[in-house]
Amino acid sequence: MMQESMNRSDNGAAASDGGQPMSRLSIQQARGLVDLIQDTVAGTVDAIEDTHQAIARQPFALLERVRPIAAPVRLIEQIERGIAGGVYQSIRGVNGLVGDLATRVLDGVEKPGDSSS
Repeated sequence: MMQESMNRSDNGAAASDGGQPMSRLSIQQARGLVDLIQDTVAGTVDAIEDTHQAIARQPFALLERVRPIAAPVRLIEQIERGIAGGVYQSIRGVNGLVGDLATRVLDGVEKPGDSSS
């Protein structure tokens, strides 16, 4: 009895851990949660990247005022932006892959007997 109650979600539907299939509503909720998490990660990454660029720009702007080192400073800034931009793009890519994987899992839960995907 206790184990059965632990395998049920708050709405009383059986969990998808080998028990009964998820209800239509819980699948829709899971899909909404996947979308919400992806949007949250994407928005957060964008905000962090913008903040990072603004903060990183400050010392470069100051050092560019020193004429003898202005050209190398600009080059170093371009390299830093490229590396940081690549990291943020990687995070976005992983976010997309995780979202696609979660969607495929939910598709499989929704249609357990259908192997056409």
